[in-house]
Amino acid sequence: MENLDFYHLSGIINSILVMVSLIGIFTQLNVIWKRKILYKKGLLEGETPTSVLSPNRFFTSFTAFFGVYLYGLTLSHFDHYLVWPRIMAMILILWILFEIMVDRWTQRSILLFSSGITFVFLSFLLGLTSYRNIVFMIGIPHLILLCVGILFVQGVIHQIFLIRKTGRTGHYQKKCTSYSL
Repeated sequence: MENLDFYHLSGIINSILVMVSLIGIFTQLNVIWKRKILYKKGLLEGETPTSVLSPNRFFTSFTAFFGVYLYGLTLSHFDHYLVWPRIMAMILILWILFEIMVDRWTQRSILLFSSGITFVFLSFLLGLTSYRNIVFMIGIPHLILLCVGILFVQGVIHQIFLIRKTGRTGHYQKKCTSYSL
């Protein structure tokens, strides 16, 4: 009984932490929407709504959530604590990748968004079959998580270089004017 209590406690804590990260992801999506409005008004001075965002960084975040989701999906017991919060995160990140794709229409942005949609679709199909446990036993989720760890670090480094190169994070700040009395 003690192990079951620890399982639920750790699952709840894990879910809460993912929900906190969902707030951050949604905040980024909100920034994109605000920048779209500014872009339509001509206030971004040569930038587009997603110009300072790294599609690489968001796709590596997607794959991190996907790897844990796939792990929870393929366990012998379906792990609700791992799966459902990750599905929400994957949807939000795919939405950001969609915004990047629509904004840029590059081969790369289309490929990343399409790959994410394909991974989710195929994993949903896998979840409906009896083969999901075999996928776990042969170690595919473990391999994905290892690769995701490497890609995640690379994505963070790439985003940092992009911010350093442009000198901006993409947040629009109104120009302040001070008035003297």
